[in-house]
Amino acid sequence: MDSLTSRLTKKQKKQLCVLLGDVDLTLLFKASVHGYNAAAFHQLCDRQGPTLLVAYNNSGYIYGGYTSKDYTQSRQIIVDSEAFLFCLPTHGGNPVSIKIAPGYNVRIDDSNVPSFGQQLYFMQNNQPNLYDSGQWGNRNIMFNFNPSTLYGNDTRLCECEVYRVKKIVNPPVPQVTAGPVKEKPWRNILWTEKQKQDLMKCIKDHKPLVSSVNRVRILMIGPVGAGKSSFFNSINSIFMGRMTNKAMAGSSGTSLTTQFRTYPLKDGREGKPLPFVLCDTMGLEEQTGAGLDIEDISSIIQGLIPDRYQFNPMVPFHPDEQKSSRPSSLQQKIHCVVYIIDATKISLMSRKLEEKLAAIHKKVNSLSKCVYKTHDSRS
Repeated sequence: MDSLTSRLTKKQKKQLCVLLGDVDLTLLFKASVHGYNAAAFHQLCDRQGPTLLVAYNNSGYIYGGYTSKDYTQSRQIIVDSEAFLFCLPTHGGNPVSIKIAPGYNVRIDDSNVPSFGQQLYFMQNNQPNLYDSGQWGNRNIMFNFNPSTLYGNDTRLCECEVYRVKKIVNPPVPQVTAGPVKEKPWRNILWTEKQKQDLMKCIKDHKPLVSSVNRVRILMIGPVGAGKSSFFNSINSIFMGRMTNKAMAGSSGTSLTTQFRTYPLKDGREGKPLPFVLCDTMGLEEQTGAGLDIEDISSIIQGLIPDRYQFNPMVPFHPDEQKSSRPSSLQQKIHCVVYIIDATKISLMSRKLEEKLAAIHKKVNSLSKCVYKTHDSRS
């Protein structure tokens, strides 16, 4: 019989902590040891507090669900707003989290197999199987996910583990007896309301150096899930003086932004336009033929791609698709590029994605020289 040893690697546990926070994971149940059996599951996992179920299939997918509510076989309907499904990346990248839809129960707390949202049932019929009710007409009501993304459409399990999840409160600080002085902030800034207003005024009053440009066009580039759309929504909310959600934002395994979008901003609901425009794009993915193409970035910077252009990751944009063959004016081109990266996930970034970012950085630098040299020659 196999020993009760976690199948998760150190890196995979670290990825799960991105979703769960600073936690201890204690392995309670392992199907290859205890059997794919509901009774064994409840014997070992009932009244253990928050738990994480991790499933594995032969297609290489590692996925499952978290619930903050005990299993007790109380036969009660369990509501858990903290419950979510997850999928760890199979070829690098970031873990995907799918929250339960508001108002839905996470399960009925009975003696059956562990389930999530009356939608996914693990170890169905005491067999190494996953039952997805969405495949039989109940399409993703409680949890909105794509089966091919979550578990690769492979419902056969090769392992199923359940962990007790315990939050680490005030983790001990290592005692340092000797060594360098603690790091200090690289700059000391006391953020006050006056400083905020001064900074906003500076932005509102900005005037581009070139008279033919009345608004600075800023292109946002970053991996899938880095928060480009959320970054725009935050800036827009600050200047509008209220919460806004103009750009679609959320958590997904693929880019929620599929079009090239230009977002002008205003100083308040009825205020005058601000002197800059934020341009949003598809997120970057490490695979070839997925996410934003490097050649599309070249076309965007040169002002060739129109607002609301629908990206095709398999086929880069071609300038001859445009009705007009006239070169773009400096006003239509990109004047500044901002790289947006989630600082909490930098250590999880794959080498392929790092190489793609480096290639984009090199491309942007070369384009900035030729784009503005072309403009100077026409001036």
